Amino acid sequence: MKKEVIVAKVIERAKVACHGAGYDPQDHFLDVRKMVDLGSGATRALDDIALTRYACYLIAQSGDPSKDAMPLRKPTLPFRRASRSWSSSAW
Repeated sequence: MKKEVIVAKVIERAKVACHGAGYDPQDHFLDVRKMVDLGSGATRALDDIALTRYACYLIAQSGDPSKDAMPLRKPTLPFRRASRSWSSSAW
């Protein structure tokens, strides 16, 4: 199976987990289009995804733990929600 397909499945599982947690996946997984330079000097549009920190956390949790890198990353990505208030005088 191609790596792109595997990554797409992991991202889709993370989006489902985001929705299940009560968040809108579109707020955390942003579809963007980047312009990349080609070797000939031309540019080409490339679809990409911009991720929030929470999206990265969900992707790490949705990965296959039997792979070499995943067990190492899971404990190192604690996620906590920001407790700051926009009405705070500290801003």
